[in-house]
Amino acid sequence: MPLSSRLAWLCGVLLVFCVVLPVHAQVGVTALDNQRIIKDPYARALGEATVAQRGYAGAAAINPASIGTKGMAHLSSVFSTESSGLFRTAWLPAFGGNEWVTNQHIDLNLGRWALAYRYHRLDLGESVITVQRPRGTPSGYQESHGLTVARQVSSSLSIGFGLNYLRDRIEPGLLTGQSDVGVHPFSPSLDFGVLYDTRFETPVGRVPLSVGWALTDLGPHTQHPDSPQPDPLPMLMRSGLSVGYEAPLVWLGRPAVRAQLDLALSKLMVRVARDPERGTSDADAPLRALFTTWQPLEVLTPNGSMELSVADQLMRHRGLGLAVFDVLAFRWGHELNGARQYRSYGWGVDLYYVTLDYSRVQDEDVTLAGTSFWRLGARVPLTAQARADDPWRALWRVLKR
Repeated sequence: MPLSSRLAWLCGVLLVFCVVLPVHAQVGVTALDNQRIIKDPYARALGEATVAQRGYAGAAAINPASIGTKGMAHLSSVFSTESSGLFRTAWLPAFGGNEWVTNQHIDLNLGRWALAYRYHRLDLGESVITVQRPRGTPSGYQESHGLTVARQVSSSLSIGFGLNYLRDRIEPGLLTGQSDVGVHPFSPSLDFGVLYDTRFETPVGRVPLSVGWALTDLGPHTQHPDSPQPDPLPMLMRSGLSVGYEAPLVWLGRPAVRAQLDLALSKLMVRVARDPERGTSDADAPLRALFTTWQPLEVLTPNGSMELSVADQLMRHRGLGLAVFDVLAFRWGHELNGARQYRSYGWGVDLYYVTLDYSRVQDEDVTLAGTSFWRLGARVPLTAQARADDPWRALWRVLKR
């Protein structure tokens, strides 16, 4: 079967899954569950359907093969209007909590290699605990450091690998068992990703097409001292495609109109067996879970239990983007996960050396309602070709004529 036919077949299968199939909540007890929620405004605005997108600042958390912009270094930080600075943002403002998110990122791309580092922290704030007597004001946070490397093995195929250091910290003051203790369990995890992209020339414009797959947070279980059993990491598998259109009219090296449609599926690769009588649960080892999660899952409901097929356990992501001369972009997205579903929108401004992206969840009846993120970034050209592609230099040459 020709490559174009295989790609068309894959696109059709993903389209059926993303548009037709019903979806129920994925059920799984995991540690560091904050890892599952993407805070990047570009990905969030597109419904986290960006596993087949290349070069945006938050790519390392979704697909390590898609990091970096050729010949450029990119530094960025996430913030929000609810926060007091550029380096942290309020989390879930609709709940009026005191949690804060910190998210910084840097990537660079030279030749066929790309490297990225990201730091993420969720500050859980403080709360007063009273059990028989006041127990103080415990505080805690979840944080992760990620180092990602990607290699372009051919003109169309890239692979990526990531190593993460994850920590779940509870400060002294929290009642753990019968004593106040500081708890600092940490876990390493690995990310893997593949990205294939190509493009087709047509009489009415160029059609880019890319397909991506990624597995994130593959690692050993982590355990708090007061927990009866270890909890698995939130290992996720993602796959998806991106189909675009670039208008033939080009000015300063940028197409007049660029549109993109992103479709993706994701699945929590965690399988936990529960014993209601003893009140315990046992999670499959990570490598075993890669196989056992492709089976029907029985979940408890208020009316008893029900069985979810593999298709019912999949999360669907859809995103639509439109950009004018790659300077001003508008984005819309939708994620359907049963327990967590939302619609989002956002926009971005790309001035080559400076980037600004924004996203907001607009639904009113979901946990993420009201969350909004900004990302401010700075690009530095590292190669002569990247400096030559500067649209501001091209514009200056046009004005001088």
